[in-house]
Amino acid sequence: MRDKRLGAKTLWLLAGMIAFGLGAIGIFLPILPTVPFFLLAAFSFSRSHPAWAEKLYQHPTYGPQMREWRDRRAIPRQAKYAAIRAMSL
Repeated sequence: MRDKRLGAKTLWLLAGMIAFGLGAIGIFLPILPTVPFFLLAAFSFSRSHPAWAEKLYQHPTYGPQMREWRDRRAIPRQAKYAAIRAMSL
């Protein structure tokens, strides 16, 4: 039973690291979104390493949007307007 639990934690950790890596790449590539991948990473890390998920939620730039989504399932109006402006360009 313990081996299965260890395997699941490892898979969640791997999924979180992949999502975090894609989110980090998204910082530099405008085609790739950042926050959705960081949300996926935080979800995955919450199942394997909760302290890492909390670090993502406390990030000064992306943390407020992530906490808003986690707590209220809402995207801030400023973020919506910024996305519309970016897509218009």
